[in-house]
Amino acid sequence: MTENPYEFHLPISAGEPPSGATWLERDRALRQALDGLKRGHFLVVTAPPRSGTTTFLRHLARHAAQAFRGMRFVYVDLANVAHHAEPCAAVLAALKRELAEEVPSDVSGIPDLCTALLEHKGPPRVLVFDGFEKVPSEVAKEIVMDLRSGFTEAQARGATPPIRFVVGSAIDLRALTSVGMTSPLNVAREVYLEDFDSASLARLARVALPGEGWGEFLAEATGGHPCLAQMACHAAFEAIQGGAPPAEARERATRFTAEQVEAAFGPMFEQLAQKHDQLVLLAGVLRGREYPFDRNDKRIRALTEMGIMKPGAASNCLLRNRIFEGTLKRRFEIIELEQVASRADFMQSTVHRPPTGSATIGVGVHLGDFRIVGQIGHGSMGTVYEATQESLGRRVALKVLPAYLSVRDKCVERFYQEARAAANLRHPNIVTIYAVGEAAGVHYYAMELVEGHTVEALFAARSEDWRRIAEIGEQAALALGHGHENGVIHRDVKPSNILVNNEQRVKVTDYGLARLEVAATSVTSAYLVGTPMYMSPEQAQSPRVKIDARTDIYSLGATLYYMIGGHAPFDGEDVYELIQKAIKAEPVPLSRINPNLPSALEDVVVKAMRKDREVRYQTATSLAEDLHDVVRSLGG
Repeated sequence: MTENPYEFHLPISAGEPPSGATWLERDRALRQALDGLKRGHFLVVTAPPRSGTTTFLRHLARHAAQAFRGMRFVYVDLANVAHHAEPCAAVLAALKRELAEEVPSDVSGIPDLCTALLEHKGPPRVLVFDGFEKVPSEVAKEIVMDLRSGFTEAQARGATPPIRFVVGSAIDLRALTSVGMTSPLNVAREVYLEDFDSASLARLARVALPGEGWGEFLAEATGGHPCLAQMACHAAFEAIQGGAPPAEARERATRFTAEQVEAAFGPMFEQLAQKHDQLVLLAGVLRGREYPFDRNDKRIRALTEMGIMKPGAASNCLLRNRIFEGTLKRRFEIIELEQVASRADFMQSTVHRPPTGSATIGVGVHLGDFRIVGQIGHGSMGTVYEATQESLGRRVALKVLPAYLSVRDKCVERFYQEARAAANLRHPNIVTIYAVGEAAGVHYYAMELVEGHTVEALFAARSEDWRRIAEIGEQAALALGHGHENGVIHRDVKPSNILVNNEQRVKVTDYGLARLEVAATSVTSAYLVGTPMYMSPEQAQSPRVKIDARTDIYSLGATLYYMIGGHAPFDGEDVYELIQKAIKAEPVPLSRINPNLPSALEDVVVKAMRKDREVRYQTATSLAEDLHDVVRSLGG
């Protein structure tokens, strides 16, 4: 009998990675990781359990050694220290053994070891830490914070320091550590190992399985899960070698895999059995109910990290693959789950149903006093429709909170906060709020309908209408100044949030990211608030920095840069790069982009965009005054 080429388990400890014909390279992830190593980024490689993280890291080491001469990987498998009395000490000891010739024997911690490596003269050393999900959360947090210290010091040494960091984990380390934007894990380059598509699975099948259609079958049965795909191919090969036709081999592959999955994933399902709230959610999904895939929901995030849940095409919750679905149904009978769900008041208290009116919004639909006429566009926290306020016969713009956010109390609260904050602002350059309300489970507010264009559309190409640019900037600055005087910081000033109506009057809109100044510290939110291309350095740097009016001044300066140059001050391959440039880089001087630019206007933009907010314009009013002087100098 021919030897079965398919491995149905993944390596879980150190050693050479598999190099046989059944290994499929994750080309996209590999390119991302190699580029990150070249640039000195902190890499976080993430995938659900048994999705090939360890194997990927070992292949990454092999490819990096070929691409970067002399680069050495030092691998630490945290599974080996999980039950150690002092796990952190065990990790340090493992590192010291591997780096005995490069670091002093008396180093007392990972940060000290990193400092010693930074003094090492030679090719880069890459410290790889795999299996964070295997150690207690407090241990994982301590290790991550130590790595943070090493990474911060390495960054200070230059763009390509002699030490790099790679972290492999099946859990969300950002959520685990909760250290905000000051952590490298919140500005790291994340490399997510996606499941294999049908084309890749077809290549896997062609190694030893006869016939066509294997790619589609494997994709449907396994969801592209690497371990399950190997299991299915292994079982199919055994069946075919035993004389079974392809159709029977596929049936037996599914059945065999379902039997084996218990052994491979048993601990994960045992863990799930203790999570009542997650089981309740699964009860609904297994019964075919649709729930929005909200990553901020702890249950959904946990099930996603396990590799059980995934987002569907309609952004709803789906089981990751048919094999897991079958296993879950056997382990946790639907009837039993229904009983669990009933005891927990399933529909009302544990899993929220989308608002009943959310799916019916369209032309002619009434929301209170307002009748929908058509859709205009999307704001930061909702869809904007044109509507008629029937009691007054007035055309308005109606902003509606989407259903997937309406199930979250904090989002609803924030939506009304947005409305209240903006409604208190009365200024000719700010979009007026008329009313706020709720109808049929749909939350909305009505505001002034502005007929015109966004600055983003008006200045998509480079312009030399200097006077008009300065006038628009002046009006926007006056609007922001009024907001600041009333305790409101916009936080998301950008070209798409500044409108110019048909009478050439500026209207600042979308205070969806605004906060009352009394609560205007970004530590009140766990999320990065704003648009990276126009975000102030302090806004990008840390959620612990108190944001004030000067962040809006920077963003308006960046918007002026866009109007003059025809593009944002910075570009980048991803959010990480944009954030780094916002913090550290200086934009290309506008006079280099357009030598005809009046120096007075360039000086205003430069001052508004100073990295140090202490030397930036201190008030939007003073920015408006300087722009007014520019207008006058240009003949206004």
